[in-house]
Amino acid sequence: EDMREYAVSDTRYLLDIYDQLRLELNEHSSPEVSITSVLDRSKQVCLIRYDKVPFRPSGYLTIMDGGRRRRNTNKNSKVTSELSPQQESALKALYDWRDRTARHEDE
Repeated sequence: EDMREYAVSDTRYLLDIYDQLRLELNEHSSPEVSITSVLDRSKQVCLIRYDKVPFRPSGYLTIMDGGRRRRNTNKNSKVTSELSPQQESALKALYDWRDRTARHEDE
C-alpha cells in the first residue's frame, strides 16, 4: 500500500509537466528543439542499458585513504591508516553489509 501511495504521489504531476513541456517546445522554431527531437532523444536514452557496478571487496580501502587509492594508478600501493586491525575489520564488515543491503533494496 505504501508503494502504491508513493507511485501515485510520484506521478501526480506528469500530465501537467507534459503539457508545459509540449507548449514550451512548440514555441521554438528550431528543429533541434522540437517535440520530435525530444522524443527521438528520449528513445535513445531508453535504449541505454544499465549494468550494475560489480562489488569490489577491497572497496573499503578507499574509505581509509580518502579516495586516493581510486586515483592512484599503482595497484601495489599499500593503504596505511590509523585504524587498528580490529577497527579495519569492522569497517570491512560494515562496507560489505552496506553493499549487500543496498543491492538487495535496489532489486
